[in-house]
Amino acid sequence: MRIIGMPEANTGTSGKIDENTLLRLAPSAIKNKTPLLFLERAVAMCPDSEPLKEQYRTFLEKSRLCFDLTRRISKTLNQIKPHYVIFKTFKPFPFATVDIDILFFNRRDLIRTSQALQNQGFKLAGYGPFSITLYSPEHDMNLDLQLEVSVSRLIYIDKSVLQRHVTKIDVGGCQVSVLDPPAELVMIIAHSFYKEQMLTLAEYYTIAIQTSRMTKDQRRTFVDLAAKLNITTCLTLVFNLINALTVMAFNEKLPSLVDTAQLIQTSEIEEKAMQIGIKRFVKGAELPYKYHPIPIALAFAVKSARDTLMRSSLSQQMFEMVTNTSNFVEDIWLHIKRDAY
Repeated sequence: MRIIGMPEANTGTSGKIDENTLLRLAPSAIKNKTPLLFLERAVAMCPDSEPLKEQYRTFLEKSRLCFDLTRRISKTLNQIKPHYVIFKTFKPFPFATVDIDILFFNRRDLIRTSQALQNQGFKLAGYGPFSITLYSPEHDMNLDLQLEVSVSRLIYIDKSVLQRHVTKIDVGGCQVSVLDPPAELVMIIAHSFYKEQMLTLAEYYTIAIQTSRMTKDQRRTFVDLAAKLNITTCLTLVFNLINALTVMAFNEKLPSLVDTAQLIQTSEIEEKAMQIGIKRFVKGAELPYKYHPIPIALAFAVKSARDTLMRSSLSQQMFEMVTNTSNFVEDIWLHIKRDAY
């Protein structure tokens, strides 16, 4: 983090750092989904290093392929005109990704888009209760076409709330639908907490940069949207972790994060559970960080109690557990024991 620098401040470590140190840190940057962000800075600090430049070129090409694939599928989307949004894909810093996530607001549009893309050479790579995964051999990347924002059958974001937050951006001359900054930030945090259950450096810089770029009205919209979607519990934990990281790395806080955190209202029991997770994190301070099980359990319990959509999908999840126990347990076990990247 000190090499990359403080978000939006260009305060990376000054002076020369030896090549071996930078090469040793590169795998950590890859695990944290910030290879380009780190390597861009590393090459600037050690311009004569061929190994660093080679890694940088590799991830730069992956980034180019991501934008090329986005342009290609946008042409199909613009022809079919489905009600969709690309989310959790574009970052406010140089990035490379292995997949593109597209959320559809009805099943018909998802099926039509999947069939059209398969007719163009995309391969069916898998499917789930609410998703279809396609693979582009040309780009060596996946397209995750999703009908719901869920983990297995458990829906943790009500997509109908997001429909009022769809906007468009230009990607290489093509217009694509994305979420506006408040909604995109909500999705990043919810995905990190409820599905991945870990925090990476990519989330750190995304949250810190996006929050600093938002206006006061957008921050208020962000907090109100989180409350409407019943994710304020995880929002509190994530913001506290981001603040703790900033202080540890740069010995100061980000004013935009502090101001936004003050808008979030949580109960006393939620605050106590969050402190457990924060204290455990500060002791190790290692990223990627797997969230402590106590705040995760509390966040799921609070959300289930308040969120009718999650509660209704919980019965589907329980049915899957009972009727397909072996596969369900295997998936859960793989999720628990996996490395934090």
